[in-house]
Amino acid sequence: MSHDSQKIKYTKNTKPKEWQIGDSVDYIRNPSVRNSGEKIEHAGYRNFITDTHTAQKLEMIALARETVRSKMPVNHWVFSWPEGEHNTRAQVDEFVDIFLEKMGLKDHQAIYGLHCDTRNYHVHIAVNRVHPETLKVVRTTTALTSGRPIKSRRSSRRNNAGQSWRTPHLCTRKKASWPKEKSLAPA
Repeated sequence: MSHDSQKIKYTKNTKPKEWQIGDSVDYIRNPSVRNSGEKIEHAGYRNFITDTHTAQKLEMIALARETVRSKMPVNHWVFSWPEGEHNTRAQVDEFVDIFLEKMGLKDHQAIYGLHCDTRNYHVHIAVNRVHPETLKVVRTTTALTSGRPIKSRRSSRRNNAGQSWRTPHLCTRKKASWPKEKSLAPA
């Protein structure tokens, strides 16, 4: 089975950015609200002052409002692991940290969730590109959105099942909202 990157075409959303960000973050943390069969295995966040879901959502929206030049400063990425591969929470956390560092967003707000509702475990990552101190919107690198893999800090990793930890593949890169009708499984 091929695990090539898939990019879902961005469809213009007429909802205000605050609603789009809220919907995206709610879906990442609690996907069963949108689709009853969807499950979340693990969730995490980076660079928030607050520690509850609602407060972090409001904090992300408040920071996104600080920019007038970007219509949608929060991006939503989805990465999928090969079918049957189930990584530990620590491995997912490490992947998110590597991703944020490689994208030049390690100091930015990020909310992520590992979803297990398809044959391929996949992680959704919402990142606010507005820097929390400078309030400048960071342009992200295209190296990772071109399908190139993100390398682990250590080349040999093992999960609980003794399988090698392989880098997930980028499925999508979107602005904050997520279309319900699209599948996340690689073709």
